[in-house]
Amino acid sequence: MCTDMDRTVIPNGAQSESAQARKCFTAFCNLPQVSLVYVTGRHQSLVKDAIEEYQLPIPHYAITDVGTIIYHVKNGEWQELQAWGQEIARAWNGKGHAELKHLFDDIAELRLQEPEKQNIHKLSY
Repeated sequence: MCTDMDRTVIPNGAQSESAQARKCFTAFCNLPQVSLVYVTGRHQSLVKDAIEEYQLPIPHYAITDVGTIIYHVKNGEWQELQAWGQEIARAWNGKGHAELKHLFDDIAELRLQEPEKQNIHKLSY
């Protein structure tokens, strides 16, 4: 079961949450044949915060930071899948934020997001 978090399994915004939604979701995810994956734009600490705040099931995997980091969650430990980071690094052709940021310098309307929303392979505007 792969799912987003915001406005999918947790409320976010003005729309109300279905009264039994999280209870049913948790029961489904607790079935032994179900593996849960959160796919989200959130970074790891915000995923963990949402899990705690909304009493969500712990995932088997979490694809975070808009797909730039994948974690395998086992026995409460979040292990980043290094092979995924290496794959992205190959796609970046050895370039870093400075080189990529330079490509967008002439687009005045773009505003770089806060430092906590960036990571080694995520340049967010």
